[in-house]
Amino acid sequence: MLDDLFTEIVNDNESYKYKVSNAITRCMLANTMDAAGNQFSMNGMIYPSIVNNMNSYNLLLKPIYAVNNFHIASLQTLKITEVSNNEISIKLVRNGYPIGTKKHPSEQLDINWLPEIDGHILNIKY
Repeated sequence: MLDDLFTEIVNDNESYKYKVSNAITRCMLANTMDAAGNQFSMNGMIYPSIVNNMNSYNLLLKPIYAVNNFHIASLQTLKITEVSNNEISIKLVRNGYPIGTKKHPSEQLDINWLPEIDGHILNIKY
């Protein structure tokens, strides 16, 4: 059901379908109330990237949650090299470091990306 919407194969002439996962994500991160009237929401989520044919994942954090709980010291780009029934293989492609600081969550972060590398492959069983 929901998984099908996030993992649907999208043809070049169906780019409008990307809006479905975007809308679902916005709804899931919206504030809501439980039966007792307590407000709550999810602070983030991870979902497959339809644009990259599910060969990568999107990590989404609410800006206020990220600003209050995290400091970005470095970034890494990882490549999925193989997926089997119970194991995924990834390798490090590049490292990056933020330049300066963000004063507001809506500001873009400048990143100093180091040259690409051919990192070792890590196998993760699940």
